[in-house]
Amino acid sequence: MPDARHPARFVVYCCFGLFLAVQAWAQNVEPVTAIKAGRMIDVESGAVVDKPVIIIQGDTITAVGRKLPIPAGAAVIDLVGETVLPGLIDCHTHLLSALDPSIGDSTGALLQVAQMSTALRALLGASNARQDLESGITAVRDLGNSGLNGDVALRDAIRAEWVAGPRMQVSTRALAPVGAQFGPLSTDAQRLIDQEYAIVAGPESGRQAVRQAIFDGAQLIKIIVNAGPRMLSSDELRAIVDEAHRSGRKVAAHATSDTATALAAEAGVDSIEHAYEISDASLKLMAEKKIFLVPTDYPADYYAALFHRPNEP
Repeated sequence: MPDARHPARFVVYCCFGLFLAVQAWAQNVEPVTAIKAGRMIDVESGAVVDKPVIIIQGDTITAVGRKLPIPAGAAVIDLVGETVLPGLIDCHTHLLSALDPSIGDSTGALLQVAQMSTALRALLGASNARQDLESGITAVRDLGNSGLNGDVALRDAIRAEWVAGPRMQVSTRALAPVGAQFGPLSTDAQRLIDQEYAIVAGPESGRQAVRQAIFDGAQLIKIIVNAGPRMLSSDELRAIVDEAHRSGRKVAAHATSDTATALAAEAGVDSIEHAYEISDASLKLMAEKKIFLVPTDYPADYYAALFHRPNEP
């Protein structure tokens, strides 16, 4: 310990201690990066900003503006010939799936469940997640079709930086009516359904499925309102929505017919996915309840083949 009775020695010790403290602080300061771009799309104002500079400390953007001064010692990324914009958000993904449109969704999904383990699908998801990130998508809602909690595993692996990918909000298995989204199955093959879906048979069954999904790691709940002629009831939907909201989870509802869309809206879901058939009355109800519509579409050639009828142009 420095001795205050010897002032010169005391000052030397204090200066040396201060030097060590400053050195330790400097080593812990996160590196600074400056991006110089040609243009930037400001999504809040809707304006295009010329010659912006973006200052990043560690992994946090600390300043954005036109011709900002670049801090000394900052690493500079030169994008003066490029346009930059904030990361994109994909609100409807299935990162652990890779379906072949030529054989249809139902058959493709069944083959995935029958032929691929959840671990293998999680590795497929890691590949898809990297492609999303490299395409500029930095956050996704992943809505089921991921086996037994493969989406949770992928989300956690991305968080731990084991693999590269966007931030994920995941739903685990989708809650569905009997048979879910698969076509006709033999009695033995029906066991595959539980690997991909949580079957709902009554309001209490729906509540239990929500609790299980949350326990498994779901940040939101995905429901299949209609699958062909099979459809969840109003009571089942209300029970699912009530249980999810009671636990602070939002509900995304797969609905492709107007009847299914109206049922989901009346139950108070937070978003309706697809809505390929939807009436003005259903849209007005969604607007009144502030329910988001997440439209999706197939590639044009697949969509045309799916809905084309013989002898029609």
